[in-house]
Amino acid sequence: MKYFLDFSCSMFNKQTFTNNISMRLACSDDKVFLSMLFKSTREFFQLAGAESEDIDAMIASQQVLQMNSYIHSFPDATHFIIECQNEKVGRVIVDFIGKSMHLVDISFLTEARGKGYGKTVIKALQQIATENATPITLVVEQGNIAARALYLKLGFISKSVTPPHEFLVWND
Repeated sequence: MKYFLDFSCSMFNKQTFTNNISMRLACSDDKVFLSMLFKSTREFFQLAGAESEDIDAMIASQQVLQMNSYIHSFPDATHFIIECQNEKVGRVIVDFIGKSMHLVDISFLTEARGKGYGKTVIKALQQIATENATPITLVVEQGNIAARALYLKLGFISKSVTPPHEFLVWND
C-alpha cells in the first residue's frame, strides 16, 4: 500500500498537466489535507442536525473505514495529491494491476468541483493508459450523476450494473 510515503512531499517531482493541474505522490505531510478533503465529501452529515463533535467523529470513523477498505481491496494502489497552481485541491487513487489500471477513487474539495480538474486528471490517466496499451476500469455510484456523465463523455463504457454501482471500462 502506497498511501503515505516516508519522505517529504517536496522530494517528489510533480507531473503537470493542462489547466495548471499537477499530480504528485501523497506523503505524510498530506494527512491534514486528506482529512479536510474527506470531510468535504461528507457535507450531508451537516444536515443531520447532530452536534458538530459527533459529526466530526462519524466522519473520522468513516474515513478510517474507507481507507481500511481500500488497503484491503487495493493493497498496491498508488495515492496521488492533485494540485492547482500548487494548492491542494483533490486526490486520486489508482491501482495498476498487471495490464490494467483501476481508478479506485477521485475526489475534490467542494470549491474545486465543477472546474474541469477531474476531466484533466482522467484525460492524463487515459494518456498513460494509451501509452501502455492498457484499459482503465472504475466503479461509480449510479446516483453520482455528474461523475457518471463525465466518465461516459470521456469514452468509458458501462460493462455491468450491480445497484447501486456501475462498472465502467475505457479502452483506447
